[in-house]
Amino acid sequence: MRNMNSKTALQFWLQIFLKTKPQRLLIGALLALATALSGMALLALSGWFITATALAGTALLLGAVFMLDIYVPGGGIRFFALSRTVSRYAERLYNHDTVLQQIAQSRVLLFQGLQQLPRSSSKQLADADWLSRLTAELDSLDNLYLRLVLPPLVTLLAALVFFAVLALWLPLLAFGGFSLLLLLTLLSGQRFCQKNLRYGSQLAAQATLSRIALVEHIEGIAELLVSQSVARQQQPLWQLTEQHFQLENQLAKQQARWQLVLNLLQSVIFVVLLSAVLAAFMAQLLSGPIAVMFVLGWLGLAELLSSLPTQFAHLGKTAYAAKRLASLSQAAPKAANTVVTFDSIKLILQAHPQISSSAQTPIALHFTQQQPWLLVCGSSGSGKSSLAKALLAEDDPTVSQLWLNQQPLASDAIASYQQQIAYLSQQNSIFADTLRYNLQLGLPTLSDAQLWQQLALVELEQWARALPQGLDTWLGDAGQNLSGGQARRLSLARLMLRNPTMVILDEPFNGLEAELSERIWHALLPWLEGRFVLLLLHHKPLHFAQIERFNTLHLGDS
Repeated sequence: MRNMNSKTALQFWLQIFLKTKPQRLLIGALLALATALSGMALLALSGWFITATALAGTALLLGAVFMLDIYVPGGGIRFFALSRTVSRYAERLYNHDTVLQQIAQSRVLLFQGLQQLPRSSSKQLADADWLSRLTAELDSLDNLYLRLVLPPLVTLLAALVFFAVLALWLPLLAFGGFSLLLLLTLLSGQRFCQKNLRYGSQLAAQATLSRIALVEHIEGIAELLVSQSVARQQQPLWQLTEQHFQLENQLAKQQARWQLVLNLLQSVIFVVLLSAVLAAFMAQLLSGPIAVMFVLGWLGLAELLSSLPTQFAHLGKTAYAAKRLASLSQAAPKAANTVVTFDSIKLILQAHPQISSSAQTPIALHFTQQQPWLLVCGSSGSGKSSLAKALLAEDDPTVSQLWLNQQPLASDAIASYQQQIAYLSQQNSIFADTLRYNLQLGLPTLSDAQLWQQLALVELEQWARALPQGLDTWLGDAGQNLSGGQARRLSLARLMLRNPTMVILDEPFNGLEAELSERIWHALLPWLEGRFVLLLLHHKPLHFAQIERFNTLHLGDS
C-alpha cells in the first residue's frame, strides 16, 4: 500500500471520476450551472420588470407618455422560473445517479485492490474497521463531486457570467468587483479549508473509532451482561462520544467563521455595487430598471457564495475516507509487480499450536503435477482450517515452512503466491448488493452468458431467472434473501469464475443435500483439472466420483 497525503488521495479519486465518465460529469455541471443562472436571471429580470412597471405607472400618473412591453419580460420571468425548476430537478436526479455509478465503480476498484492484498495484512484490521471502510467511508466519496467540486465550480462560472454582463455597462466596476471577490474568497477559503481538513479528519477518525468500539461492545454484550461489567465497559464509549461532540463544535465554529467572513465580503461588495450603480444612474449611464437588475442579480450570486462553507464542511471527512480507501485500492498494482509460477508446493508443519497431531510427527503436504489433489479429513477442531491458513502463507514461519518448486517461499513473493490461491472458507461472504455484483466481485466485467453458465454449474440458474430483476436483483443486507445452501453455492460460483493455480475448499458443500452435493461435485471436477486442490472435509465421501484420485490425510491421528 502506498502512503499518500489527503490532497493526493483526493486527486487520486477525482482523476478516476474524471476518467470514467467525463461526459456525465460535464452534463451534470451544465445542469447545475443552468439552475444557478436561472435563479439569478429570475431575480434580476423580476427586479427590472417591477422597477420598469413602477416607473411606467409613475409616468402615467404624471401625464407623460410611456411605452412598456410587458409580454417579453413577463415571458422571460415565466421561462426562468420554469427552467430553474426543471434544471434543478434534472440536476438532482442526474448528478446523484452519476455519483452512485461512480461509487459503484470505486467499489469495484477497491475490491480489486483488496483481492490482491495479502490475507495476513487484511486480517490485521478488525471486522468493524473493514465495515467502516467499506460502508460509511466509501459513501463519503460522493461528497467529492457533489460538494467539493461542483458548488465552487458553478459559483465561479456564475460569477463570471454576472460580471461579464455587468462589464457591458460598467467594465471597470465589473473587473474590480470580480477580482476582489475572487481574491478574498480564495484567501479566506484557503485558511478555512486548512483548519477544516484538520478538524474534519480528526472528526472522521473519531467517528471510525467510535463505530469500531460500539460494534465490538455489541458483539461482546452477552459476556458483559454475565460478568455484570456493562457499565464499566461503556465508559470508553462515553468518552469517545464526548470527544466526538467537541470536534463537531470546533468544526462548526470554523464553518461559522468562514460564513461570517463571506457575509462581510458580500456586504462590502454589495455596498460598492449599490453605490456604483446609483452613481451610474445619476450620471445616466444606467437606467433605473437596469440598476435594480444588477443589484438583485448580485443577491442571487451571493446565495451561491453563502452555501460554500456548508459544502466544504465535508472536506476533512471526505479527505480522510479518500486517503484510507485509496491506499487499499492501490494494493493491486504493487502486488502484481512480481509474478510467481510454481509446479509443486510443499508444506511442512512442526509442532503447530492449533494442530495437535503435528506435535510428535511433522505433517508434510506435497502437491505435484502427478499428485495435485489432496483430501484432508478430520473432526471439528482437528486443525483443518489452520492447515489452510498455513498453505496460504499466513502462519508463523517457525511452525510452518512453504516450498515452491523445491525452493523456500521468499518473503517478497508471498503476495504474488497468495494471488494465485482461491480459498472457499466455511463462512459465506455475501454482500449487500446485487447477484451480479456478488458474482464478479473484484473481477473485470463479465458477460451475462458467463455468469449464467456459472450459475447453471451450481444449479442456481433456475432460481436466478425467477428473480424480479434477474442478475441485477438485490440480495439484501449480508445476503439475507438467500438460504444457507444458496449462499454456499453462490460463494462457490464466485470462486469458480476466477482462474487460480491453487484451490482450497473448506467444507464446500455445507448446508447442501447429499444428492445436490454430488451433482455439483460432478460439475466441479472438470474445472479442478490442471489445478492444485486441497479439499477439507469431516470425512471422506465415498460416493463422490474420482475421489480415489485424492491423496488422503487424516488429522487427529497420533
